[in-house]
Amino acid sequence: MRVSLPRVFSSYRSDASPFLLDLRAIGLFRILLALVILLDQFVRLHDWHAFHSASGVVTLADSRAWGSPWLWSLYWLSDAPILPYILEVVRLVATVTLLLGIRPRLSAFVLFVLLASVAARNPLLLQGGDKVLVVMTFFAVFLPLGQWGSLERLWFGKRATSSHRSAATVAYTVQILLVWFMAGILKTGEQWWGSGTAISMALHLEAFTSEFSRLWRHWDWLNEAATRSWRRRVRSSAFP
Repeated sequence: MRVSLPRVFSSYRSDASPFLLDLRAIGLFRILLALVILLDQFVRLHDWHAFHSASGVVTLADSRAWGSPWLWSLYWLSDAPILPYILEVVRLVATVTLLLGIRPRLSAFVLFVLLASVAARNPLLLQGGDKVLVVMTFFAVFLPLGQWGSLERLWFGKRATSSHRSAATVAYTVQILLVWFMAGILKTGEQWWGSGTAISMALHLEAFTSEFSRLWRHWDWLNEAATRSWRRRVRSSAFP
């Protein structure tokens, strides 16, 4: 069967672009992003003095020595013990304003700087989710965050359109796809495709293991079966 190019292009709908984002979805993303940042700050409070205060386990001098020319942190501006407390308060205020939609893009920029500063202050605490949070907060700065479910929209009137497409939406969508793509790349190792021990190894990482998983992480027969089952799902989805 032959299909002419004009017919193919005529059937393409511009409103079906994966980079055309609904403003309601962007507003929901803003709310969820703020809640995640708020939860992250709440979790860190338990060991805040040990890892983030000026008198913590990792001193500011050690933190600066571990840094690279590409890293910078607001915590390095002063050795005064009051500075970390000020930054925590600013972070809390910026998170609340982002959640409510009060100057959300400015709030997102402030949070990006603060999150990057926290990451550079103590890189020993970092994991992949922390880095993704910093990156997604950066790209949020360029999105119309206040067009739905925000006090900014309430103050300045209704939105003109129901969707938005720009270079920012392209970058934001690509970042989400990269997370899933790289997660798939990491599942191509010997632990997944050979020995079938990937899930068992993951369950033995104490930093991420829950009490429930400790009950069955030693059941090698179950973990191997689950790993190989997931391997078949990945293979079937990649090669239908």
